[in-house]
Amino acid sequence: MELRRAAVLAFDALLVLLILYYSLFSSGSRSQPVTTIGMSEGEDAATSGLAQSRELEGADGTGNSYEDTAGATESGQPVGRRRGGKRAGGLWRRSEAEGKTADPVGWSVGRSSRTYTNTGGETCGASLADYSCPASPRKAVVTLSTGKRPHFAVTGITLATFARRVGADLHVVDTLGHPALAGFNASAQAGRSSHFIKLPMLKHFLAEYDQVLFVDDDVLLSPLMLDVFSQVDCRKVGAVVEASHVQGWHTMHAKAFCEIYDLKRDRKVWKQTCASQAVKRQRIFNSGVLLLSKAHRPLIDEWEREPLRCKILCDQLYMNAMLRRHAVCLDDLGTAFNLPGTQMRKMLTSTAAQREEGTHLQLRDSAIADACVAHLTVLPSKSVSAAYLLKRSLTTRDVLQCAGKGGPVDKAALLGAMQPEDANPSEDEVERLWCAKIKGEGCKLIRMHGGGAEQTEGAGEAATGADGEGGGGGGGVADGSADASGAQFVPAGPSEELPEQELGVIRRAAEAAWDSKTVILLFATGDFVDLAINWAQATRALGLRNFVLVAMDRKLGDILGRFTNAPGLLLPRVALGTTTITKLSVIGERQRFGLRVLEAGFHVLFVDLDALFLRSPEPLLRDGDIIGERIWGRPRNVVKKWGAAICTGFYFLRATAANVAIFRKTHHLIAEKRQRQPKWQASDQWAINNALDQQVVEWVSGTSMKPISDFSTKFYDNSSHVGYTKLTRTKFVVLPHLAVARSCPILKFGAAKPPAAEKVETRKWKLWQHLLQTSHVLHCFPPDSMPCPELKHGEKGCDKSVIMGSAVHIHGEVVFDRRQGLWFMKEGWEQAIAAPSTRDFWAWLEGQYNGLKPGEAPPENA
Repeated sequence: MELRRAAVLAFDALLVLLILYYSLFSSGSRSQPVTTIGMSEGEDAATSGLAQSRELEGADGTGNSYEDTAGATESGQPVGRRRGGKRAGGLWRRSEAEGKTADPVGWSVGRSSRTYTNTGGETCGASLADYSCPASPRKAVVTLSTGKRPHFAVTGITLATFARRVGADLHVVDTLGHPALAGFNASAQAGRSSHFIKLPMLKHFLAEYDQVLFVDDDVLLSPLMLDVFSQVDCRKVGAVVEASHVQGWHTMHAKAFCEIYDLKRDRKVWKQTCASQAVKRQRIFNSGVLLLSKAHRPLIDEWEREPLRCKILCDQLYMNAMLRRHAVCLDDLGTAFNLPGTQMRKMLTSTAAQREEGTHLQLRDSAIADACVAHLTVLPSKSVSAAYLLKRSLTTRDVLQCAGKGGPVDKAALLGAMQPEDANPSEDEVERLWCAKIKGEGCKLIRMHGGGAEQTEGAGEAATGADGEGGGGGGGVADGSADASGAQFVPAGPSEELPEQELGVIRRAAEAAWDSKTVILLFATGDFVDLAINWAQATRALGLRNFVLVAMDRKLGDILGRFTNAPGLLLPRVALGTTTITKLSVIGERQRFGLRVLEAGFHVLFVDLDALFLRSPEPLLRDGDIIGERIWGRPRNVVKKWGAAICTGFYFLRATAANVAIFRKTHHLIAEKRQRQPKWQASDQWAINNALDQQVVEWVSGTSMKPISDFSTKFYDNSSHVGYTKLTRTKFVVLPHLAVARSCPILKFGAAKPPAAEKVETRKWKLWQHLLQTSHVLHCFPPDSMPCPELKHGEKGCDKSVIMGSAVHIHGEVVFDRRQGLWFMKEGWEQAIAAPSTRDFWAWLEGQYNGLKPGEAPPENA
């Protein structure tokens, strides 16, 4: 009996700890205090925190619209103020609807109103397929702010500004006596939990308006906040998936809402959402920023009939459950539209160890630079934090710049709307508050004027060099042309990480390209020399010379140095002794150097040494800003959302300001994860896919990619999957697997045609011939290339955490190429390169060619 009692107590203690943990650290929407009085129903006169302003090109190159005018409204009256959480001066009055606003960045391009995607069910949207979205919808921006909420004196400023700019009525529900809470007050008498107060309020406003954007009162909108009303199909719910949480967190809460709201009542919903495997794929969206329309009234109309049980994430779990039950589609707005406070604090501080090691993160590359919405969750002293972030967004302009879109912004009016006690937040005070929760000694705030860690460039600016200085000549794109986002691209000149001599190697390669701009970058250490030379041989046979082999250690650098014209260079950071390449850092250094080449104005095609060209890749790269081969493995969180992802064994970046901004974020993501997990093998594949996902990809087809189980998709479908990123505007193309094949048949008889009796092998051989005749690139993953295949990870010293670059993997690649007719070097080439007969690399390479074409078996007597 005592044992049972002890077990129960232990379980209760664990449950309390879990609830406490998620109450403190989850970025989910929190229940609002329901204690105070004071009423604001909204009025009809229109006032605004913004004056009409012309667009000004920012001096920092951001291209954002700012204007330093007097803080006056269109009527000439001062901007309204709010003190102590009460309304004053009419800042919170309703604005008259002004009709549909223009799309500032062209998100609507490629949208489909007929097909839908969702993080939950596979058939979402069917019930609303015939719903007609009004051409000029009535829009409302709504927040709930009851009790003493001093931070709302700051967050309310940009909320009112945004509502005015998009022609929406603003409603601040700041008392239990507000008509929007009549339904709650009635149900409260029946003992309903106050944690669900948001539901009757949403029901009230959806009865009056076509579209309703709800935001928590501790959400700070960027002064450049984009018009989400016009960008989200009214049939979809607009919200942000909690991407910062691991899948286990999502699964735990999905199981909770499946049970609470009894989703098994509908067998189809249960199968797609709550079944043992389906629940592991669910992704929970945050309800602190929520865009709904009249089409979604069924999700809320019967709220009083539901169980409404919860410990944490109360209305959030309800909304997630109802989305699944009613098969409504979710438009994931992306982290930029609900960036958690925990993440912001990490991005704006650094420790002494990070500064000493030079591993503190570049602020310009972080998510906070481009964020449109900051959720002040768990930030200490929200009023100080909100005031600091707002002022910084308007003055230094290195946070909350909404990727340089949106606006216009009347800086003086917004600053003038701040209370005197909020207008000049002390950076010393912010540092004290934020660093109290940061692990590591010597925590400092990355200050607005260079103190603490680093001075950052403005978000959204044109590309700069590694040292932050704009370059003069030397780049591949010297015309300063604008990209699709409208940003001007200014190529960077030589820098410490791309000196003049190495830049000259890049220039010579580009001059040999089909467009005089594209450089193929390959990276290797001396351990990879056989794969590197074989790749060069295959590419030389196609007449291509626009590649650069970047030696990541002196061993390979010395080999290349035996020739006068080798298309290669020693990685500058290795040459300077700044870094030593390890299996954990090799991929991160590859990405870092590629970024420098991109910043210099060259289009960059990253290629792995085992991605052998059968044909020139030029046709694959004609249309698109970011183009990559298709895979179905990792990162799993992106594959679950998109259906597939891009493999960094073959991916292309066009030299645009937008691409530089996105690619800098991959560097930021890698550095950030390496800080948290020092033993993690840096993965640019994980980083580029997540960086693109954070930009929010809208697929032209409106559907995700087909799974790997679709045989036709793998080997016969020749169509790309095309999308556009919402924030930093780029065209994103995922190539068909057939174009760059990662999954290849393994041939029992090698390149030779199998005996007729071997029917299975004959089918595999024919499929191999199909790839040889159709694909542009073969990037086959070889068999027998896993380290210590007979052991488990950790058993007897077996390390499977690092596969790429291991001796076993390299050997497996060479064996596969030789067996399947993808080896083009003569026997004895190793001795020939040790003491080359000529210093002309191209002449030497041609002399080592074995004469075989792709897929040809060597002569039997060879």
